[in-house]
Amino acid sequence: MALALQERGVTRDTLAGWLKHGGVSPTTWPEETRQLLEWMQDQELLWEDQGLYWFGRRGEAEYGRRNFMELFSVFLTPPVFEIMHGRHHIGSVDDIAFTQQQQGPQTLLLGGTVWQVNHIEWSRKVAYVEPTKDTGVARWAGGGRAISGRVAGMVRQILCDTSQPDYLSNRAWELLQVLREAHAGMQPDQTTLLLDPRSGYWTWLTHAGTRANKTLAAALRRVLHVPVKDDPFRIDIHSPSSVQEILEAFDALRSLPAEELLPEVNEEALQGLKFSDCLPPELGIRMLQARMSDPAGVQQCLQKEIQVMTPDAGQSPGDDMI
Repeated sequence: MALALQERGVTRDTLAGWLKHGGVSPTTWPEETRQLLEWMQDQELLWEDQGLYWFGRRGEAEYGRRNFMELFSVFLTPPVFEIMHGRHHIGSVDDIAFTQQQQGPQTLLLGGTVWQVNHIEWSRKVAYVEPTKDTGVARWAGGGRAISGRVAGMVRQILCDTSQPDYLSNRAWELLQVLREAHAGMQPDQTTLLLDPRSGYWTWLTHAGTRANKTLAAALRRVLHVPVKDDPFRIDIHSPSSVQEILEAFDALRSLPAEELLPEVNEEALQGLKFSDCLPPELGIRMLQARMSDPAGVQQCLQKEIQVMTPDAGQSPGDDMI
């Protein structure tokens, strides 16, 4: 629609040229483009005359005239949700925190407090929360942005190191020592599978980042049929399965192309997409999955050797594990 405004109408050939310059493969875009254009015509968002596309009746009403700024605000609006407790602003989190399909009550860890999400206004990108004493793993721990695999991997390298950085304060150094002790025995170039002797459940310390871990957690839920939670550093498998069963599940993931391992998507998240009414629902889901996935990070994680630590061989996962 923005191209239609700029070019005073747009043809399929013109659209193809812009997509090619945008890095879209000419072998994959035609079918999706056809689906998109047919949907927008069916919704009266676009109108076509002899191969030239322009605004349809509904498109003119919602995005024409002075409303055209909506077409450009997508490039200016950060993809974050504002977190509110009553009238108080708690902070902001990346929209990936809510895009994943939820299992049970959703919690966020912000400002040292665990918050339970009570209501989400998708169109305004606002989530309303209240404090909770739930000791379960928060779905979103950290700052406002997703944590990349590179950053999460550097966290692991620092935890496995023994040197004292000269730029740390005494208090920071003491905290780093506590964290290193909690991760004693962890190897920097492997992933670590830990057994909690109290629950019999497993924690997989991947340090693969937000997107890779969400993808891996979704895949493990499908393979093991048990609750699985994740954050950028770890995946908690709520199953008393044997170590052999867990390792066989990892082998099952390795047998699949990383591009086919996709995260689960909350269909309500479509409401929070810019121009969601312009997208066929199936294309919207695929787009959200593409935004959330990290095939390279998933493949790199699965290729690493897995270090298994049981109560006899090492420490069980605790609150200090990251």
